Amino acid sequence: NKSIEASGGKPHDIEIRLALSLYHRLRRSSQSGTLEIRSDMGLPRSIDSAKKLADLLVEPLECACRREGIAHDVRSQPSGLICIVTEERSHFLRLSGKLPCPFCTKWCQGEKGLWWHQQQNHKVDYSEATETAASTVDTLAIIPFEPNGGGNVFRSLSIGTDPRHISDAKEPLELIKKGELAAFHQAIKNGYDPVKDLDRKG
Repeated sequence: NKSIEASGGKPHDIEIRLALSLYHRLRRSSQSGTLEIRSDMGLPRSIDSAKKLADLLVEPLECACRREGIAHDVRSQPSGLICIVTEERSHFLRLSGKLPCPFCTKWCQGEKGLWWHQQQNHKVDYSEATETAASTVDTLAIIPFEPNGGGNVFRSLSIGTDPRHISDAKEPLELIKKGELAAFHQAIKNGYDPVKDLDRKG
């Protein structure tokens, strides 16, 4: 995507075609149609698809991107394309209410959209799909401890809840339980102090 804040189109904002192009280029010069690579230890490995070559590149690439604070997620597609979701793009997608599928590069609209996608596209049974989707929401609701009070703890954790739709009946801690972190953030802006203010149970 040319714009980090593009709501449509592909969820990832960077595509790398190296594995796809390299595999097809080398396969044309191979009599068997299968590539063989060797590790530094001299161990051979057969590569019979661009996807397998891309999979080998994903892990070191993701480690490098995370070390530099560039990317949130690096994955390969069945075609052999390597897709990267940057931190900024991930932040926007979550603010839009989208959740990442653990099995592919797609981001789905909300918890229901995620478990439905897993059932339809990855043949995951209902109980596992709903559990995975709920776990993804819970993971995004964890707020990291900031000892110096610096930084925006909601930077990549907020889930798409429109602050304008906050119900006055909802206590801020209930917003946290429901994963409505954008709404909780708005409550802080409106004067709620999570250090001093207590819920009805103290």
